[in-house]
Amino acid sequence: MSSIDIIVLGVLMKGSQSAYHINKTLERNHVGDWLKISEPAVYRNIRKLCANGYLSDHSERDGARPEKRVYTITSQGRKRLLDLIHEASQSPVRINCSFDAYIAHLNYVGHDEGAKLIRSLKQNISQRQQEMAAIMKAAEPGLSLLTKSVIDLRMRYLRTAQEWVEDLYDYYLGNQVPYY
Repeated sequence: MSSIDIIVLGVLMKGSQSAYHINKTLERNHVGDWLKISEPAVYRNIRKLCANGYLSDHSERDGARPEKRVYTITSQGRKRLLDLIHEASQSPVRINCSFDAYIAHLNYVGHDEGAKLIRSLKQNISQRQQEMAAIMKAAEPGLSLLTKSVIDLRMRYLRTAQEWVEDLYDYYLGNQVPYY
């Protein structure tokens, strides 16, 4: 199951677009703020979706501009999107944080360095909360209810992560009993 496939097929359900415009739609909807997705990955997945018959493509020229490829979801692609959505709803929920690996191995750095890294994580989480709140506020009028709900979920993750890192920091410094 590919989240990128779901996103690309979902964007094309609204109408045909070039790969450039698909990426701009993702950027405008701040998809990169809640899903690890890169522009090259979108292009790769578009080619894969075309090869599998989920998208059709044709060349288009707009005035003097260079020719571009425009992609349209096929009936097979619509079915694939629904299948992927159903598959995703049945899959185990995974929450992966970029800091999991280094937190699990803090015992390999000195205690002072470990405390410094946890403080840095606290600051990064706080900064990310502020960024997400600003994104939500700035983009709110143009976002769908479901996109807003995904951003809200990320904001809730960050609030929980902030509480957790505060506890971790206190535990690491020996100010509280382990919480597990």
